[in-house]
Amino acid sequence: MLSGIINNAFFVFFPIFLYYLFYHQGRDRFFNNDKFILTILFSISVTLCMFFPYQFLMTEDYLFDLRQVPLIIGTLYGGYIVGAVLFVVSAVVRLIIGGGDGVVIALLNQFAIFAVVPLFRRAYFKLVHRKRIAVITMISAGSLAFNAFAGALLFNDPLLEVLDMWFILLLNQSLFIILTTIVIERIMKNNYIEQNMQKHEKLEVISHLSASISHEIRNPLQVIKGFIQLLHTKEYDREKQKEFYQYMNEEIESAERIISDYLMFAKPTFDDQETISVEREIEKAVSIIQPYANLSSVSIQYTGLASDHLIDCDHQRFKQVIINIARNSIEAMEGGGKLTFKVKGDKDHVLVIIADTGKGMTGEEVIRLGEPYYSNKATGTGLGMMVVYSILKNIHGTIEVNSMPDKGTEFLIRFPKSMQQPK
Repeated sequence: MLSGIINNAFFVFFPIFLYYLFYHQGRDRFFNNDKFILTILFSISVTLCMFFPYQFLMTEDYLFDLRQVPLIIGTLYGGYIVGAVLFVVSAVVRLIIGGGDGVVIALLNQFAIFAVVPLFRRAYFKLVHRKRIAVITMISAGSLAFNAFAGALLFNDPLLEVLDMWFILLLNQSLFIILTTIVIERIMKNNYIEQNMQKHEKLEVISHLSASISHEIRNPLQVIKGFIQLLHTKEYDREKQKEFYQYMNEEIESAERIISDYLMFAKPTFDDQETISVEREIEKAVSIIQPYANLSSVSIQYTGLASDHLIDCDHQRFKQVIINIARNSIEAMEGGGKLTFKVKGDKDHVLVIIADTGKGMTGEEVIRLGEPYYSNKATGTGLGMMVVYSILKNIHGTIEVNSMPDKGTEFLIRFPKSMQQPK
């Protein structure tokens, strides 16, 4: 008896767990999608339950199974189409098994489940979880009562003699249908929570990005506004005006760079990929970053190779990766230091190594690099490294960061090698 109950329980729970593990991710309601898959799984469940029944010691003249659990669950959550398939499957299996008057009662019961249970669907899904469990338990009890009264009315079975058997089966089936419903409701609840967490995270990212962009753009706008007010309130000589205009132009370029970084992260475009030389592009990037390094008392050392190493990437995006990392490295060396560039190559990849002698980072800071709105600088937005990670992801590149506090940081950027010749 116990082994039979365990087998039937396994047949009931197996399709639900299988569906949850492989298909249910991202679904907002059980059975809303993949009805075909779930119908097949529940059909298998019904069939196995019917082929492997069990007996109770006090009712050795009767065989029991848990077919009604997947029948009711499948029909209630899947509707008439799923219910029709499960009814046909259960009817065919019952006819194959045989059993005299019991066949007629079983077919009538299964048809009643198919015809009546879907009528409760709309009201059922409006209920809270506990009330759903109560409703599905009453449906199960009603189905068993239908069997008892149908036998008494159609075949004059003594109703009082089967009450003890009916009560035992009611407890048995109700227990498993309650457990099955709890499992399904828990799956639905967990998925609902997961989807809401994902939405919340997306909204939080947008909120943080908006706040950071607003803050960063407000600074140059305030500077420009201040110079305009100075020019408006007092007459300055031509040289002083040129100086003011130069400051304002620098602030405008700063705002443009912030907006460009944001757009690059929000909607990266890589329609203009070309075959470029890593060595040549690094030389250009170094020439761009050199004045900033000089102002920060940082010396740059570049060790390239005699031959060009080619990759497929838009040259502007590649320089953006190199410059963003180099700029962060220079800012990490507040009292000056050395910034080193190295290029290595193998059969399939080109490795660019950027190392600094700055303040370094902890393991937690390294892990969080590239996260929205994360920066280990007091006035940073994190957009620069977000752009770096976004570009590398889209060109199938990778980045590895080795760092220790007060020991400097090393960035290892690996690009897939191109088989093309440079243009």
